Amino acid sequence: MINWAIKNGIDSKAFESMYKSFGMQAQVNKMRTLTNAYKIDGVPKFIVNGQFSTEPHQAGGEVQVFEVLNQLIAQQRIASKRN
Repeated sequence: MINWAIKNGIDSKAFESMYKSFGMQAQVNKMRTLTNAYKIDGVPKFIVNGQFSTEPHQAGGEVQVFEVLNQLIAQQRIASKRN
């Protein structure tokens, strides 16, 4: 990653310092936890309200995935108003 940063004009010491920072490591650990919790094995994968997940191949294609997402979001908005 440092080689990529250098090739793209980013100061290697600044990059390494940020990459190894507590805040960055906390975010990486959080993403690892979420990846495992939601069983993410590829991208794109969409999670709605921590309860539902979908991917283009599950929805029938790239266009359909947004239709499914809109339905799930609407469903969750209605459910949250009830509570």
